[in-house]
Amino acid sequence: MSGNFQMTKEILDESKEIQQIINSGGKITNGQRAILEIVREHNTPHNFYDTKTGKLMWDSRISKSNIESCFKNTFKNYIVQSGNAFQVTQEAKDNSMRIIDWLYFQQKPFLILQGSFGNGKTSSAKSIMKVIRSNNFKLRSSENDTDAKDLSMAEFDAATLFEDLVYKRIDKDKLYTMPVLFIDDLGVEPACYNHFGTVLTPIQDLIRARYDRGLITVITTNLTAQMIRESYGERIFDRLKESSERILFMQDSFRGGEGSAFHKSC
Repeated sequence: MSGNFQMTKEILDESKEIQQIINSGGKITNGQRAILEIVREHNTPHNFYDTKTGKLMWDSRISKSNIESCFKNTFKNYIVQSGNAFQVTQEAKDNSMRIIDWLYFQQKPFLILQGSFGNGKTSSAKSIMKVIRSNNFKLRSSENDTDAKDLSMAEFDAATLFEDLVYKRIDKDKLYTMPVLFIDDLGVEPACYNHFGTVLTPIQDLIRARYDRGLITVITTNLTAQMIRESYGERIFDRLKESSERILFMQDSFRGGEGSAFHKSC
């Protein structure tokens, strides 16, 4: 739609009348149908991924509280679907707000959710991906760019991703340039692969390529900072330290049943 288009009260009133005709079982003309499409397009938030800055740009009609509600509801559903009780500690609240701040402001391209087992890292990352998908982001160079494409994004566990890259089951260049990527359980994959005398480090190469391009990358891991340094080397560690928002998950596992330290308080 042209950036110069002005939605008037007359058009809005007419669209309501047309909708009433549809609701009562009546037929509408092609012109009336076009008016409905114009109003629907106008009222739809236009979120876009800025191809120049590599950031998610949220429509001004979407507030941080909207994102917060969407994320928390999605996260709760993931926990419940896994068969665990949805319970929350102050740490869980704080982590959620830090994730929402990262989503809304995009001050750093990498997000690392780091900590022990079963305490919501993967569910949090999957919720981030679902929030982005559900808000229909488009690839654009500016808000008024009409040649917009759907935002490409993907999710992998690190072990599968390592094998897919080693055995060329996936186009590495696509992953090197994809706007949004989620890598789950970083550190469970082998450190390297010896291919006829050539040592391959596909995960390190992928992280380096995405760092160089400033692309959105969500990572979950059970590794400590020191273990990341030892497993991936000083250069990768230094890049992650610079480009990442790091959130620690230290609470008890959701899988702890009644003995879990989580208690619903929000």
